[in-house]
Amino acid sequence: MVTEGSSAYNFEMFEPQKQRTQPQFKVVQNKKMERVRTRNFILKVATYVSVFFVGVISVLFNQIAITEITNEVSNKNAELNTLQNEYRMLEAQLESSVALTNIEETVTRQLGLTKLDSSQITYLSLSEEDTYTIPEEKQGSLWARIKQVVEYISAQ
Repeated sequence: MVTEGSSAYNFEMFEPQKQRTQPQFKVVQNKKMERVRTRNFILKVATYVSVFFVGVISVLFNQIAITEITNEVSNKNAELNTLQNEYRMLEAQLESSVALTNIEETVTRQLGLTKLDSSQITYLSLSEEDTYTIPEEKQGSLWARIKQVVEYISAQ
């Protein structure tokens, strides 16, 4: 303490002071809060795992669909190649059957026809003009005309 009127030092400042102790806090864990945190953690993990498995399953299904479509395309391409080869073969067969030499050979062998020789050719001379005479129509009754139309139609 400071004495009045004295200019002496305050030696109390140099004395060891009692250490102030911090009050000790005791942490009490709230079991309800711990359960809520554990439950929330489990729900998050379960959500992430389920999203992961849904993603994996969707990728697998997509790969299966792609594989099926690829196989179908391959099968259709093979069928297309087969049909194109058959088309080429039939086209070549058609061209060979239409060729004049093949037609001539077929006619001579199967039908027994032969080529014309000069003794078989006959020339006709038409000195008169070709004419066609239309017979005169008789003016008949209405019944006769209807009969002619019906005969004409039935002949067709």
